[in-house]
Amino acid sequence: MPQDHEDGTQPVIIMRADMTLCVDVTAQTIGAIDINISAQSVGAITIDIEAQSVGVYLKPDWEVREGHQKTFRGFFPNQGISTSQQVQYTVPAGKTLYIVYFAIASHAADSANRNENQICRGSLRDVTADEIPVTIGGNGGAAITFPPPVEFPAEHIVNFIVFNGANHNCNIYVSAGGYEI
Repeated sequence: MPQDHEDGTQPVIIMRADMTLCVDVTAQTIGAIDINISAQSVGAITIDIEAQSVGVYLKPDWEVREGHQKTFRGFFPNQGISTSQQVQYTVPAGKTLYIVYFAIASHAADSANRNENQICRGSLRDVTADEIPVTIGGNGGAAITFPPPVEFPAEHIVNFIVFNGANHNCNIYVSAGGYEI
């Protein structure tokens, strides 16, 4: 049987390969409940607090429910050789922007150049911190997703940049998305 901690708490340790656990706690006052779950997969977790139901979600599910979805897009037609364009955004005070995907694309503005390489590059730039956490590129475009999102803090200026690296004018595109909390 586990011993009480010096602070009066009573640890409960349960180790099993597979289980369903129901816990009822009745007390006049509860200072804190700390739960540490180490498992490869966890099913539904529901917590009822005095007739208030509290849901616990995995982060990707919670982001969809609670985060304010953000999408950034730019289309820049007939851009010259070595030209870059950007979409700029300032993260509002008290918010954090999380980017989960970033994409760029390029195709020749003149149909005579459609068989040529359509090289483009793109980057996410935190102007405020003077950092470029992501750079991508490719022939015709590129795209990347971020399992842990790229974070931009409150009041930071973010540039979503696309660069025409082809040897002819191109229509270039930039797209990014995520959520803001």
